[in-house]
Amino acid sequence: MLSALTVENFLIVDSVVADFERGMTVLTGETGTGKSILIDALELALGRRAQSHLVRPAADKLSVSIALDLNGQSAASRWLKQQSMENDENNCVIRRVINSEGRSQAFINGSLSTLEQLKEFTMLLVDVVGQNNQQQLLDRSRHLALLDLYSDHEAQLLEMQNIYKQWKTVNDQLNHRQQLSQETEIKRQWLSQQCEELEQAEVKAGEFEQVEQEHRMLSQKEKLKQALSAAYDVLDAESQQNANHLLALAHKELQSLDNIDPKLDEIAKLLDDALERSNEATSEIQQYLTHIDTTQNEFEALEKRLSVLTELARKYKTRANLLPEKLEQTRNELKMMDDPEQSIEQLEKKKLATEADYQKIALAVSKTRTQSARILEKEVLKLLKQLSMPQAQFQINFTKSDSADPSPTGLERVEFMLCANPGQKLQTLAKAASGGERSRISLALQVALSNRRMIPVLVFDEVDSGVGGATAEIVGRLLKKLSSQTQVFCITHLAQIACQANHHYYVEKITKDSITSVSLTKLNQQTRLQELARMIAGTKISKQSLDHAKQMLDAGSTIVYRE
Repeated sequence: MLSALTVENFLIVDSVVADFERGMTVLTGETGTGKSILIDALELALGRRAQSHLVRPAADKLSVSIALDLNGQSAASRWLKQQSMENDENNCVIRRVINSEGRSQAFINGSLSTLEQLKEFTMLLVDVVGQNNQQQLLDRSRHLALLDLYSDHEAQLLEMQNIYKQWKTVNDQLNHRQQLSQETEIKRQWLSQQCEELEQAEVKAGEFEQVEQEHRMLSQKEKLKQALSAAYDVLDAESQQNANHLLALAHKELQSLDNIDPKLDEIAKLLDDALERSNEATSEIQQYLTHIDTTQNEFEALEKRLSVLTELARKYKTRANLLPEKLEQTRNELKMMDDPEQSIEQLEKKKLATEADYQKIALAVSKTRTQSARILEKEVLKLLKQLSMPQAQFQINFTKSDSADPSPTGLERVEFMLCANPGQKLQTLAKAASGGERSRISLALQVALSNRRMIPVLVFDEVDSGVGGATAEIVGRLLKKLSSQTQVFCITHLAQIACQANHHYYVEKITKDSITSVSLTKLNQQTRLQELARMIAGTKISKQSLDHAKQMLDAGSTIVYRE
């Protein structure tokens, strides 16, 4: 669920902080006070594209943060784990920041996120349903997923997808094998020559890096020799002033004083350790110098080896350090060409067998979808009649997939169709319905799907558009029913809806010192009565409107949805 929202410097919003609870929450206020601005801010946190004009004038950036309780949301938790964005608690914090130049940053649990990641994650948790923003309803590609959710045949879908994966693997192998067979002998000869040459060269993993490093070292032989000889002279020259001699002398002097002050013994030990390490360094330098003097032949051998590896890499169009992998790849291709299990005949048999298995399960899925579609159509039409669309027609159309090959989604495509008014033909939802009608259709679908709903937060922006009276009360009841399964937020102008909410927030536009801002206040029992009375009677609130508001509030708190 959505547990908190913080908005700063968004359009006319200076700062808004709100905590939310489960159930149904309504936001009300005068027209033009900024209710939809808060929804727009929420959508920024969900991944909507940002623009610089959204930043409040005189501010250098805007920020929107939301906190989400993930309890029971296994899909969202798995997504966070896959992206290494999970935390130790069962929640998630999303933050979006946009500067005055329009540059945007998004964070999920403190980790920097791309806009695509943000959209992918939040689609699992929040859906905004507005007159111009029915995210899933107008997206035809989502209709099949919504029908499958209603059909409740997850095990069949999983089996179909697994068989599809098997088919695709075999089909890819077959295509590859057929491609190889076109010029088999030429290809075999080329691969054999390549394999033989790489084997004769005895390419080994990590060899190129090692040879390159040794060659680089020996190519600087004179510089190394000069520097090491100078260091050796300082440490152990014939002069009495070399470092080792001076360290030994200092150590001897301090040893003679240990009877006078025992503390000096520690300093003597340090000098003794320094002398020992200095002698070790001297010996190592001497050995290194000897090695350099005897490595001319080795240097030439390294140059020759580098030349061989570089030429092989150029010839076979790879990097020298990847030659061992190239050899293994070549061996595998040769093996595949000779493997009877990977022959074209065997692969074709496997492909036919998986296609038969796929057809069997895909037909079973299609049957379940068709049966569920007819039931869903009736349920949606029943709800639309309650929502003052008594003559609407709603139909779920099936069309065969364009491809004859198996698909992970099955044999058909699905699209929701509507005729909102008599005399019109069935059309796509985007063409057939106005914004208010789409909101009611969306509400009907959400209610129908509520028992199998997986998205935990639904936001309705003015779902009451174009309705009133008894229809408004039905809309409120449907939202109340929906909130028993899913957290529901609703912007409304109708008291018949607002009185049925569990939580009520008032949005107000305030102007002070020529600066306008938006405030969000959670209403208590008394202030809620005042707001409901305003929604009923307008600016002149009477005792009669207050009494009416109390009656509605008392009735709304006890309403139980009935079919």
